[in-house]
Amino acid sequence: MTATFGYDPLVASDVWGSSEGLRIGADLKNSGNEFAAVIQATAKSPTPIGDCEKAAAIIEAAQREVSTPSSSRDLVALDARSTIKTGNPQGRVWGGFFAGHIEQNADGLATGIEVGVANSGSDQPNLDTPTSKVALSIVAQEFGSTGHLTAAIHITRWSGRPRYYHGIIVKEDAFVEGYDCDVICLIGNDNVPSFRLKPNGTLWFRNRKLGFRQVRDTVGNVVDALILEA
Repeated sequence: MTATFGYDPLVASDVWGSSEGLRIGADLKNSGNEFAAVIQATAKSPTPIGDCEKAAAIIEAAQREVSTPSSSRDLVALDARSTIKTGNPQGRVWGGFFAGHIEQNADGLATGIEVGVANSGSDQPNLDTPTSKVALSIVAQEFGSTGHLTAAIHITRWSGRPRYYHGIIVKEDAFVEGYDCDVICLIGNDNVPSFRLKPNGTLWFRNRKLGFRQVRDTVGNVVDALILEA
């Protein structure tokens, strides 16, 4: 029997009706801050010893259904959606928000969000296979949507002091040794890589590497030039 707190707020009644364990529903009608559900916890062992991990909430899901070429059996541990409903011409929604906080007179390691895959299966270097493993997938079209998106990733700041020291940091030893790995791979409409940035910093255009060579200019001076090596 489904445990119900609140009532169906008519956001997605099909999902509400499909709940088998727990459902929480509420209308947030006041003009100030409101929350349908809040989970809070404090880690404060008086004598912390050894490594451990604590969490305010853990969601785990176990997949025992097998997918086939004709049937995709998808399981999601957490599915978060926020929708601007019909009739609202200028709403604001976020599918999720994660932030690590450090208060004044405190310090330590803070990470906004960590994403990973615990793979004890096969090593699969290719995309779009039944056994591909991808830590982060950014998809333009979801739920049959028809509109284009402005950007896949946006790095920005508010108007205060905090800024970034670095944008994107990639370590060479994070890539598989002995394999033709890419840090960035731009695949053309012909399904052939047109631009590739390698872990060692080399750039490739199609099958030609970008290199440097000393040449003489029109008046005989020796200068460095960019070339595409054969």
